[in-house]
Amino acid sequence: MIHYFQSENANSVFKIQGEGAYVYSKLTHTYERCNLYAEILTQKQKYHEIDEREAKRLIHQLEGEEVSLARHQNMKLHKAIAFASVAHAGQYRKGTNIPYIVHPFEVAQILSEAGAEEDIICAGLLHDIIEDTSYTATDLEKEFGKRVSELVLACTQECEGCWEQRKQHYLDYLTREATLDTMMISCADKLANIRSSKENYEKEGERFWGRFNSGKEGHSWYFSKLIDAFAPLRNYNMFWELNAIYKELFVVCYQGENVLYQTNGWETYVYRKESEKWVLENLSQAELEKQPLQKIDENEMRRIVMKWEMED
Repeated sequence: MIHYFQSENANSVFKIQGEGAYVYSKLTHTYERCNLYAEILTQKQKYHEIDEREAKRLIHQLEGEEVSLARHQNMKLHKAIAFASVAHAGQYRKGTNIPYIVHPFEVAQILSEAGAEEDIICAGLLHDIIEDTSYTATDLEKEFGKRVSELVLACTQECEGCWEQRKQHYLDYLTREATLDTMMISCADKLANIRSSKENYEKEGERFWGRFNSGKEGHSWYFSKLIDAFAPLRNYNMFWELNAIYKELFVVCYQGENVLYQTNGWETYVYRKESEKWVLENLSQAELEKQPLQKIDENEMRRIVMKWEMED
């Protein structure tokens, strides 16, 4: 049986089918899975149950509004593109001659592909404005409205301290306070960054990490924790791409006699054939390199685990 719901402000239509929740996307013109199942069923003031006929009427209305708003939205995005281009003029990506504006453009593209709303895409274009330029949240609110300004401010790291303290402060914010909209912008930002890291690593090898004071191990720690914090975005492709590139860059797998190791440079897990489970072990990657182990890829590691489990 399918149950339909509308949001409090009637700008979204949801359906509950079985144990899954779905939201109607004006981008794809179909229902897409979301992670609001429990929230829809428990927050009665925010989500109101409606019948199928009313759901279809609301969708028709929303689609009509989408057409009428398209021109206005395009102009707002155009304005954000121009604003970001001027604000970041003369800035370059770290260690390169690539204009910095390429990064906000990529963030906006990732958000657009994820079906994000206009204000979220605009905030993605502008997400580094407060942190890296002379413009303020007040300037952004004047030009793009309160919501865009608040989203950009939420993505701005203003904590003092060393690199690790600042990153931990931001991780704490993501896990305790960040909204799903803010997480989407942050995830898109980090995905664009790790794509760039992968490209540069393929060109320069291990010396690439010398550009950063935190080094490879620090980046591995930070992105690992980011992936944990972004768990609410597991229904989005950008989450899984971030996870996949992280493994390519940082995770190394080893095989020994009846034992497997998996390390990201700062944590090591071991899987022994007799125990059939992964266990955290106090071993560094340097120590693993000294042992008579064979490096294998993740697919081979999974194949071995499956084989061992089937043998029992």
